[in-house]
Amino acid sequence: PVSAITNFQPVVLRRLDAETVRLALEKHPYRCFPVAIDGKFTGLLAREEAKEALARSLAPVARAVSVCLPTPKVESKTALPKSP
Repeated sequence: PVSAITNFQPVVLRRLDAETVRLALEKHPYRCFPVAIDGKFTGLLAREEAKEALARSLAPVARAVSVCLPTPKVESKTALPKSP
């Protein structure tokens, strides 16, 4: 299950300004950070991409990703293919 690899208390970035991103990279060892702007999930910021953006004085960009919420079950929203 997804819960086996999920961090239920992630470090969420609320802003993508240089100082916020720099502090997150310094304080936490994670490879990715979820980004929620104005209370809405906007994507993930990868550590390596964030470091590169900061080194070039560019604004870090969060990548769009799929989200797996605890409820409702995936099967109720998506028709899963039958196994052969």
